[in-house]
This record gives sequence, C-alpha cells and structure tokens, in this order.
Amino acid sequence: PHQCCRFPSMVEASRGEGTSSEEATRYRNGVVKLSLAFLALFAGYFAAQGLQSSLNGVLGFINLGVLYTTFAFVCLLAPALLQGMEAKNVPIMPLLFLSGVAYLLMVVGCAFPIPAVGESGRTALIVVNLLLSFFVGAAAPILWTIQNTYVGRCAASACSDSTDSQALSRTTSSFNGMFFTFFQFAGAVGTGISSLVFAFDKGGSNRTFLFVLLGAISFVGNVAFLFLPKMPKPLDGLRARQGDCSREVAALGEQPL
Repeated sequence: PHQCCRFPSMVEASRGEGTSSEEATRYRNGVVKLSLAFLALFAGYFAAQGLQSSLNGVLGFINLGVLYTTFAFVCLLAPALLQGMEAKNVPIMPLLFLSGVAYLLMVVGCAFPIPAVGESGRTALIVVNLLLSFFVGAAAPILWTIQNTYVGRCAASACSDSTDSQALSRTTSSFNGMFFTFFQFAGAVGTGISSLVFAFDKGGSNRTFLFVLLGAISFVGNVAFLFLPKMPKPLDGLRARQGDCSREVAALGEQPL
C-alpha cells in the first residue's frame, strides 16, 4: 500500500540504522554545545559590528573593509593550515578559543570612543581599531573552518555504523540546521540588548557599559569552546562503512549467476 512521505525527526536523522541512540545523542549534544558557544560569542560581536559605522563614522566602514578583505584572503589558507596541523597530530580545537579572543577584543575595544581630531590618543586608537579588525578577519576563517569540520565529523560519527546510504546526508543536514538555528538567534540577542541600553540612555553615556556587557556575553561563549567534547577523528566511521560495502560487493561477486 502507498505510504505518505515523512521527513525524519532530528533524533531519527542523527541515528542511522545500526547506530546506538547513546552514540548519536553524544555527538548531537556536542553540536548543541558548539552552537550555544557560537550564539554567545556572536551575540556580542554582531551588536558591536552593527554599531561600527554609527559610532565611528567613516572609520567604522574602514574597519569593516579591512576585516572582510582579510577574511577573504585568509579563507584560501585556513583549510590547508588546519589540515597540516592535524597531519602533524597538532590539535586544532584550541584554535577555536584563540580565534574567539580576537572577536572578544574587538567587542571590548568598541567601549573606547575615538577622540576628536586634534585630541591626544586619536591616532593610537585608530591604529588599534584597524589592527583588531585585521585580527578578526584573520581569525574568522579558522573559526568557521573548525566549526564546519566539527559538525561534519560529528555527523559522520553519529551514523558511522549505519547501512542506510542516505544516513550521512540526513544527519549532516540535521546537524547543520540545528547549528544555524541557534546561531541566527545571536543577531536578535545582541541587537535586543543594544536597543534596550540605548532606549534607557538618551545621552549616550552608557556606551562603556553596553560594550562591557556585550564583551561579557562573548567571553562566556569563548570560554565555552574550552569545554567542548573532543573532535571526532576524520572520517573513521565512513572508512569502516566503505570497507563493509567493499566486502559485501566482493561476496556478491563470488555468488553464481
């Protein structure tokens, strides 16, 4: 009889046939923890980034230009860098925390207004702002490459024992959807906090308080990187599945027609 098509639930998607529920849940929880860390880190960062042009004028646009130009070029180097580190058995997870420090410093740096033309310290603060933008642009590709690797390997490990050919695709989609569901709330949280502070601060005297608060939120997210579950080894589960499939094909070939 004809059965209606049904999308798998998140639990079903991350638990391939033959994979224990406990194993799938463990890897799914790792992605949830990563998602919450990114939510907190970027809640502060998105708010600071969104206020760059309104607080710093032309310098804000220059900061963003430096940041995204650096981001674009380092994107070409980050995957090879991380792959080389892993080939030498150097753990890459600590780089999540180090990359997050760049975001955190940029958020806190916004607490210090740029002095007017002719005032002392103006040039120094402009240079600091440009350097922080450069550091974020250099750290971002590393941060996002590790994020993508972590989610992908958790998905592969969660369905490593599955005999379903679609298990990896479903699990990867499920884990990515879960991550970006959490991540997209970062903009709402950061913008909401900024709006509330400015709503009660008509004179703009609470700028320092706002960015210290946003920095504290980003700090929590960055520290959370240190407590994430260990990253699964690359594609070990898939190699095992490929070996099983090869043995099955060889066995079929030995059967008489």
